[in-house]
Amino acid sequence: MLLKPDEVKRFFRLLHCVQAFANQRLRVFDDWAKPEDVRKHTMQEGVELRNRLIERGELFAEFAETNPFGLDASDLAVVESWQHFVSGEFCIIRQLKDYAVFLKMGSNNEVYGVVALSDPLEDVIGRDIPIVVKAVLLPFEGRIIYDSLLSSYHLTLGGGIRKSLEAAYQETKAKSGIITSLPVSVEQRSQSDADLLRFYLKSASNRERYQEEIWDLIDKDHELLVVYYQEMGKSEARRYKARFAEMGLNSAWFAIFQGLIIASGPSEDDVRQSARRLVPRGKEDILFVFQYKRKA
Repeated sequence: MLLKPDEVKRFFRLLHCVQAFANQRLRVFDDWAKPEDVRKHTMQEGVELRNRLIERGELFAEFAETNPFGLDASDLAVVESWQHFVSGEFCIIRQLKDYAVFLKMGSNNEVYGVVALSDPLEDVIGRDIPIVVKAVLLPFEGRIIYDSLLSSYHLTLGGGIRKSLEAAYQETKAKSGIITSLPVSVEQRSQSDADLLRFYLKSASNRERYQEEIWDLIDKDHELLVVYYQEMGKSEARRYKARFAEMGLNSAWFAIFQGLIIASGPSEDDVRQSARRLVPRGKEDILFVFQYKRKA
């Protein structure tokens, strides 16, 4: 997804105003005093000023307070929101329909959904992703964009690194979701425990890796215990179906309770009734019922 042409025009108009103001305060270039002067400078000079501006992030709020170029209230609100920028090194993991996925590198990984400006990201950085870039992310009209300057690192990411990055992305997405607006709200940061548990149970390797986290979750909440047995039931059902096919069994319904088949029958109702007679009271909701269909 790209910004609309009028949005791109507005963004650069505001960006040039901020850059000119920042240069007045920081005195990086002698001939960069007005917004129209910005267009005369090179990208490398833009990066230099951008880096100095990020070091002095309070200048965004100062710009909004002093309004040096007579902007209207809505434009000032946009610039003021830029004080919530996120900068650093990111790995662009994938391109989705609505945004590109930026994984922030570091100990506290976060995943951002970033909308491109006037050109698709693959035209800016190429199609070889994942790729590591240095970027500054900004809020803009309810979305996240980058500040027009992306510096990519010419690194060859081997299979092991790519696998590690994908695992970090999946884990971070499960824990806190994909952030699509700035500043990050409490709601955005709090992914449900149920979603997190489903991620932990997604594969055998995940179940082994996050064994302690799984038990910590299901010990504290009966509803999460139900999620656990339903997700495990799906995995066990796949295993049983493969075995039934090898054995040439006819089609039937089955009920799994804590990893074991405890009932079978010709219909779902029959199996549920039989299983409920066997299961201790209060544990009916952790039953998992599935249908096996013999292939013709």
